[in-house]
Amino acid sequence: MQLFIFMPLFLLPLYYKPKMGRVWLVVVTLVSLAIPAIIIGVDDLWPTNMIIADQSKSVEYNQKVYVMPWTRASSYLVGAWVGYLIYLARCDPSIARLRRWQVWAGWGISTGTALAVLFGIARYNHVSLTGTVPIMSQTEAVIYGGLHRAAWAAAVGWVLLACHWGYGGPVNWILSHPLWQPLSRLTYTIYLTSIPVQTAIFYSTQRTTYFTIYLKIQETCGVMLVVLGVSLWVTLVSESPILRIEKLLLTPKDQPSPSETNPDQATGTAGQSEVRIGKGESSDEEEEEEQPEDEIEASVASSGSKELYGGYKRL
Repeated sequence: MQLFIFMPLFLLPLYYKPKMGRVWLVVVTLVSLAIPAIIIGVDDLWPTNMIIADQSKSVEYNQKVYVMPWTRASSYLVGAWVGYLIYLARCDPSIARLRRWQVWAGWGISTGTALAVLFGIARYNHVSLTGTVPIMSQTEAVIYGGLHRAAWAAAVGWVLLACHWGYGGPVNWILSHPLWQPLSRLTYTIYLTSIPVQTAIFYSTQRTTYFTIYLKIQETCGVMLVVLGVSLWVTLVSESPILRIEKLLLTPKDQPSPSETNPDQATGTAGQSEVRIGKGESSDEEEEEEQPEDEIEASVASSGSKELYGGYKRL
């Protein structure tokens, strides 16, 4: 919410002074990468929530890094860069014309980056009953903690650009399928309600549970089912009415309705039939007056085609 409020400070310079705006956005993006890295390095924190982290370190990481807007601004700013590229491509379509090797390079780099973010710390983030788990160095924690959010956002940003510019292929077909439309309206409320639902389920457990893959799958499916129901209720009660009220308040009152701007479209087939009847009532004299114009247009078209044909033979 805080980043949304302050975003005009970064976007308006791009519109009024593009060069200075790009420099300003680069500086802010670099600062957003440095802030979490510095906090993790100074306070000797884990780069993210880890399975083997003790409770005190996990709480400290959540309080100092996870919930703070200035430590999570990098992914938001990467999204601003993606939106700016889409805007530039709309003004200059040549930006969106990529060569084959550029498309392959973009997909390869984005896929590799996403996999590195997901599995880059896997060797440190597991519980071993047969051996010791290696400890991450502070340098690795600083690098991963400062870059992994922006790297993941950049990988997702490439998917958006590639699909928007026509280089998505089967990925674009899957993501744009109408099957996802109902869920796409619930994504934000799912994001907001998932943590409270998981917390409520976790603290309502009254007996010891043991980790197994099948139990975790069952737990995940159950949590998703509850979250979908809660998010649907929240969307219908709060988000949808507010969006409707916002649309009513922001729509100009003097804006003409479609029926006023296009009476024929509002009346439907009745208007079309009236036009046909009106044409049918025209006199034969008007048809005779319009016929010479058709003949003139036909003669002009034939002479123009002859000139084009003659020019083609000369070439």
